[in-house]
Amino acid sequence: MYCNSEGCQGKPAAWCECQNQKTLICQSHIASHLQTPAPNGQIHFIKVIEYKSINLSASKNLIKTVQTKREKLISSKEEMIKTAHEEIFAIEARLKESIRKINDELENLNGLICEIISISEIPNIPLSPIREILSLPDLDAAKKLDELLSAETSEFADASPSLVISAWKSAQNTIDYGSLHECCNPIKVSSKGIRAVSFSPSGHLFATAGLDSNLRLWNFKTQTLVATYGEHDPKRINSIAFHPTGSFVVSSSADNTMILWTPFHQKSIKTFKGHEGSVRSVCFSPDGYFIASGSNDKTVKYWFIAQGLIVHSFRGHLKEVTCVTFSPSGRFIASGSADSTVKIWKIAERCMGTEIKSEPGEIKTISYSHSGNLIAWGGENRAIWLYFFKTKTSSKLAGHTDTVESLVFSHCDNFIISGAGDKIIIVWDLRDNRQVRVLRGHSAAVRSLAFSPCGKYIISSSEDGCIKTWGVDETAALGQRSKTTI
Repeated sequence: MYCNSEGCQGKPAAWCECQNQKTLICQSHIASHLQTPAPNGQIHFIKVIEYKSINLSASKNLIKTVQTKREKLISSKEEMIKTAHEEIFAIEARLKESIRKINDELENLNGLICEIISISEIPNIPLSPIREILSLPDLDAAKKLDELLSAETSEFADASPSLVISAWKSAQNTIDYGSLHECCNPIKVSSKGIRAVSFSPSGHLFATAGLDSNLRLWNFKTQTLVATYGEHDPKRINSIAFHPTGSFVVSSSADNTMILWTPFHQKSIKTFKGHEGSVRSVCFSPDGYFIASGSNDKTVKYWFIAQGLIVHSFRGHLKEVTCVTFSPSGRFIASGSADSTVKIWKIAERCMGTEIKSEPGEIKTISYSHSGNLIAWGGENRAIWLYFFKTKTSSKLAGHTDTVESLVFSHCDNFIISGAGDKIIIVWDLRDNRQVRVLRGHSAAVRSLAFSPCGKYIISSSEDGCIKTWGVDETAALGQRSKTTI
């Protein structure tokens, strides 16, 4: 169609109904058409042809087509990405499995090395005098070190382990734990929580550690600070333990490592790396040659101290391993986990021996009795559980109103002390499973407890940043000391 103006072949832009019919008009002739009088007194009635609507409709169709293609491309892209991710995850899983198998083989070789080397040929961990292996330019510090370490090792130097245990049990059978009371002013260690406390074997020293990343060594008699170690900074320290000789302290941390320290020398002498998650718990074997550790990576690792080797990784827990302890014989490792189970691992066979299922809730603390006939644990279910190996039966101690964070056996095994998130410490008599004492004083959760080797004192640490010393009536001579703030 063309414009109806004479001789014009332009594209119509409008029409006029002035002649009882539609007269097509191009854009250039609209003005001249309006100037021409309409016939028979009619008026011009111009209507614009809706090319824009037609074009818009076509554009919408085109846009819809483009969007459909775009969605298909996006869907195809997402599918390709998903497939690629699945392939990557599969490759990563295969690599992790290969690495795990390699690590297992290495651990097996490490174990064979430890078995082949006789104990006389094992590179001895230097126990005494420590000054010979340390570069201590300060002669006074070296002298102090020798004096305190000689005190640490001389107390039981002439006694066999069986005689020492017998003496402990004999003495503790006469201790009245119902008379426990706070016998020293509390020490404000830090503004942050203190997660761990441990006595040295002689009882002259104790160590504390926690959320401020520092391991602190204290003189128990004077209740004063002796040394501070800070190489885990800025990660918190979860657990600490003294070596059976008292010559070393090991700490485990949220930085996935463990560090071996020596008293009064404020540098580490060995760092153990191998866990892939926060190391929640650590302890020495009774003979002092090995370490056991539990981690958020769900494994229990068994380490040879002298070489820093992982002898074996015990796997089986479904969630984080929160606590570990050696049996008194050193033949077994017990572990507690967030999966609500306790597992007893056979070290020689490198396998699980016993699995004990507890009530739902994370297990926070675990402890062997000194006889090895009984194991106790506690956690989020607020109860303390006792498992008797001979009868394979268990019993429950209920009394706390919040998570049980720590528990320790008396050396005679007749009592167990527990600390919890309800801020209290409970003394239990296991001969009739009753409470004989409730200790109050902390303003936050009680995180850790430690018995002195003589059995007359208990040290507790808390989220309130304080440590408290508790003693039986005959220990009142320790006296009230001025409050120490560090």
